[in-house]
Amino acid sequence: MATDPSTRTAFLSLLLGLASPAALAEDIRVSKTGDSDDGVCNADCSLREAIAYAAAQPGSHRLQLAEGRYVLDAIDAARGTADEGLVVSGELTLIGAGTGSTVIDGGSNGRLFSVTEGARLHLEQLSLRNGRSATRGGALLNQGETTLEHVELRDNHVYAIDSGPDHGWGGAIANYGWLDIRSSRLIDNQAFSETTDEVRGGGLYNAGQLRMRNSTLEHNSSSNGVDNGFGGGLYNQGYADIARSALVRNSQGEGGLGAAILNTGVLRLVNSTLSANQTYFGRGVLVNGRPQGQSGEGAQALLGNVTVANNGNYGLMNFASMAVRNSLVAGNRYINDDSEVFVRNCLNQGSYFNVRGLMLGSDGHGCSADLPLDDARTFTEVLEALSAAPGAPALHPLRPGSPAIDAGVGTCTASDQRKLPRPQDGNGDGVAGCDLGAYERAAP
Repeated sequence: MATDPSTRTAFLSLLLGLASPAALAEDIRVSKTGDSDDGVCNADCSLREAIAYAAAQPGSHRLQLAEGRYVLDAIDAARGTADEGLVVSGELTLIGAGTGSTVIDGGSNGRLFSVTEGARLHLEQLSLRNGRSATRGGALLNQGETTLEHVELRDNHVYAIDSGPDHGWGGAIANYGWLDIRSSRLIDNQAFSETTDEVRGGGLYNAGQLRMRNSTLEHNSSSNGVDNGFGGGLYNQGYADIARSALVRNSQGEGGLGAAILNTGVLRLVNSTLSANQTYFGRGVLVNGRPQGQSGEGAQALLGNVTVANNGNYGLMNFASMAVRNSLVAGNRYINDDSEVFVRNCLNQGSYFNVRGLMLGSDGHGCSADLPLDDARTFTEVLEALSAAPGAPALHPLRPGSPAIDAGVGTCTASDQRKLPRPQDGNGDGVAGCDLGAYERAAP
């Protein structure tokens, strides 16, 4: 896809300028958790009625949702199609009482939210569960501007029943506009189809502009039954700027690509961890571009202080243009049907693969490294097991004395995945240096 520098600059400038919604003109009271639609939002006002009322009024609106489970009924013909869900066409903010307390539940009856072009939606402190679409975006289809802050999207599904355009894309979210995800989790979502090979984005499909911070994509999957499925966690063919995040335990179909991420657009991934993602038959965990003859040859990826470890197969696969800075790719293994274990860290068949400060577990396959590593040392000398503080994205801490400590080349990012400052003197030699990967070890 086109990657004009001015376009990328404008994209990043807008992302950095994203803020909370504009001053709110009117608060609307949702008086019950049950679903109804009598065309009036009065003393008896459901979530559906409140959103419809907001759409009919000028200005921005805020809905404060109390603790409870707001279950959306099946939509009949008089109220539109189930696949649209609650339609946001203006500027709307929904604030709940916490992800474990306020739940908007689709009851597997349809999508939860559709945000139209030019509309704005801000969701905060709530959960979106059991959305289901026969096309795209099980919980959310965004064509406008959406912000998710402390939101959990769980058990949402796309189950494509035909092979129409975009069908089977985005188990939880399909984004074609501006999407800002902050301190949120996409977990146990699925994109599935038996009618098309191009199932994309078990957790998230992005064809627009995505900014993600301090968030987790966990245990999402994309599959068409057995063979194909692309981007188990994320399929990106737009612009994606991801930092301080984790993609763990995601998967894709056996003949697919990218258990955690498949990028055919422009990807910037910084201070993040990819671990325990499961892929098959040599198909990578983070895949940039697609093999010759498929779309995605113009993909670009920049990885900075990323840890890719303990995944089921090739940690990185590059078919296009990739630059890797101060990162750690090791401990990724393939186990065949005879229980034989093979080291599989990196495969490069792209036009450009540039590294600076890469520690790579030894296995060859066309990838260069500044710091080759005997892969057997990964979890005895370099990394500890995957762990996380409550509410924080999971990561692999560096072991005391790890060769990745203070081994960075060139400049550091300002902080690590936990937002702790870099560089620090992690090896106690009196000189602060940037560590490799997503974790910066403090002075002993």
